[in-house]
Amino acid sequence: MRQHAERWLASLTMDPGTFVSTEVRIRLHVLPHLGTSSIDSLRPIHVREWLPKLQDGGPKSDDGPTTAQGV
Repeated sequence: MRQHAERWLASLTMDPGTFVSTEVRIRLHVLPHLGTSSIDSLRPIHVREWLPKLQDGGPKSDDGPTTAQGV
């Protein structure tokens, strides 16, 4: 997942502020939970296990949203 996310981020064309916001959300909220999984092995159960962690506040940081709605 981490390699896929990095390739996807590198392919994006958007203004710098939006890019930074997107990168921060992926780095703080997606990769800590799903980053070690291969994209092929990702299943709905992985997302179902991840969402409650986001809804509980996720990682504490001033760099981005800490709720599932913010991600």
